[in-house]
Amino acid sequence: MSLKNLFQQFLNEKRFIQNVSQHTICFYEQSAKSFNLQEPITKSQLTERVASMRQAGKSAGCVNACIRGINPFLTWINENGFLAESLKVKQLRVKQRMMRTFSDAELGSLVSHKLKDFYEKPLDLDKQFSRNAEKSC
Repeated sequence: MSLKNLFQQFLNEKRFIQNVSQHTICFYEQSAKSFNLQEPITKSQLTERVASMRQAGKSAGCVNACIRGINPFLTWINENGFLAESLKVKQLRVKQRMMRTFSDAELGSLVSHKLKDFYEKPLDLDKQFSRNAEKSC
């Protein structure tokens, strides 16, 4: 059975038996398109595809999304006996972003602010804190 037919069978099972959404089906299709797998599927082919995506300028997060989309197919073909060895692509390491947090002074002004009457608008926090940030720099 060809890889294209196997992938179509995988999508049909996901769609009609596991009842995944159309968005998930599109996600699987995009991931398969990004990997452009050829028979026989090997670990080196998968590693080569990941490297080529990175060389093409795709971010690690983007490549990880493609990996999350192709791994269910790799698991499915192994579980159904179409692939002798179990293959899974490891995700790339992604730099964690640090979220900006409020300082003690900003939290204090947020907690202590009282509305003068019912119709007063709440503090515009973005303006208030951006002014404080400009002063401290």
